[in-house]
Amino acid sequence: MATRRRIGVAAVQKKQETANKFAAKGDQMAGEQLVQFSQQLDQLSAGLEMFAQKHRDEIKKNSQFRRYFQEMCSSVGVDPLASSKGFWAKALGFGDFYYELGIQIVEICLSTTHINGGIMTVEEIRNRLMRTRSRTRKDTISTDDILRAVDKLKVLGNGFELVPLGGGRFLVQSVPGELSMDHSRVLQLAEDAAYVTKELIIDKLRWDEPRATSALEHLVKEGLAWTDEQASDTTQYWFPSLFLQQYFKMASFKVKPEHSGPPELYYNETEAAKYASNSHITAIQHEMAERALELLALPEDKTCFLLDIGCGTGMSSEVILDAGHMFVGVDVSRPMLEIARQDEDLETGDFVHQDMGLGMPFRPGSFDGAISISAIQWLCHANSSNENPRKRLLFFFQSLYGCLGRGSRAVFQFYPENDEQCDLIMGQAHKAGFNGGLVVDFPEAAKRKKVYLVLMTGGVVQLPQALTEDGGEGRTQIDNAGRRFVWNSRKQEKVVKGSKAWIEAKRQRQIKQGRDVRHESKYSGRKRKTKF
Repeated sequence: MATRRRIGVAAVQKKQETANKFAAKGDQMAGEQLVQFSQQLDQLSAGLEMFAQKHRDEIKKNSQFRRYFQEMCSSVGVDPLASSKGFWAKALGFGDFYYELGIQIVEICLSTTHINGGIMTVEEIRNRLMRTRSRTRKDTISTDDILRAVDKLKVLGNGFELVPLGGGRFLVQSVPGELSMDHSRVLQLAEDAAYVTKELIIDKLRWDEPRATSALEHLVKEGLAWTDEQASDTTQYWFPSLFLQQYFKMASFKVKPEHSGPPELYYNETEAAKYASNSHITAIQHEMAERALELLALPEDKTCFLLDIGCGTGMSSEVILDAGHMFVGVDVSRPMLEIARQDEDLETGDFVHQDMGLGMPFRPGSFDGAISISAIQWLCHANSSNENPRKRLLFFFQSLYGCLGRGSRAVFQFYPENDEQCDLIMGQAHKAGFNGGLVVDFPEAAKRKKVYLVLMTGGVVQLPQALTEDGGEGRTQIDNAGRRFVWNSRKQEKVVKGSKAWIEAKRQRQIKQGRDVRHESKYSGRKRKTKF
């Protein structure tokens, strides 16, 4: 019987040579690809460095831009937060920003541990950071910045952890200890009402009683939850950090803007756009500005040069122009001023970016009067340790007194919180040299009540009468002896913007100001047909 011929030595050697050739080719291709990838990575890194140097200021100040930059860096394997030393720290100061932010988060967490048991919401941390940062700091802090900074604190051990609540929400745990999934689910359940009960956990999470009891006892033992045994039927477990968040959320509509931080941070691009597009605010601002002009008692046959303090988006400035006067607007919010500068109806006026507390930067006797709508109360609050409301108010009134002409007036509409705030504002105004007092319109009406501070640079003059509900005039809160002015409380019918009468009034104002304007024709104010 013939046997099958087996593989010979030559065949084995040939197979081995083929395998070696494939291996060599593979090594060659891998080396070429590695070199190519290295070159591409070098090009990307160089481009990223050029981009970072070009947009350094925007990366540091704009939180959304900084987030996109982080994502772009991570896509090529670069972490600018890895160290406070090296290129990124030198080029951007990036590591310094996040390490400084991490230190501030540690200080806030440690200072509130005795209240909340070492657990806080990211939003509460952000609010505390924004209140403690100086007015001179132009960079804003986003939730993403806080999450990245806390993530970098993990090098300190298990003392700082992010506890996910679902839906992209997190709690920051600042005490050592592990929270299991059960504890996280209890915290998530308590997020809406800031407390839970054992029965609620059993009903909503479908747990048995021992499991719910174990989770609650651990949270109480760690100081993360407080028990309330005064409830009528069951024990309630409250979470202090969630309670504070819930409290501020319910009371947010009652919080005045001046309590939320510096005006230049509160009125950002988003808030400025909302403010300018709100028809209700526009109507109220126009009404109060018209009343302020009335209290100025300007001569009817003269075009006056007025100062609009805290002009915002230019609502009160429009009233000044409609009355036939010229103006200069001052505000501390750049986004608000940008909206005002883009308004074609306000192109005849000028706008200055300036903080009231730093004084009015104008020559002595420059203005025939000044108005301010809902702005002076911002100076009554200190947003940093180096700010003194009394000194800022006094310096503001002293500089304002200097830039007003002799015998002119300044009218401030504001919302006082209490009598002490009124006394503070009036006391500093009188110390600066002003005479005058308060005029309160509709003092008996809760919603229509408006407070005006009328200041005079001349001698003692009788204050104008306040408006009342019956359409007449009542007494003011503060009267000064002296001659009496007769005030006409009847207002002219408001001209509709864009109408022929409104265009003619605007044309006459520009003629008085010496500007070149087109002559009147039968086409003035005529509405054009829609284009076919």
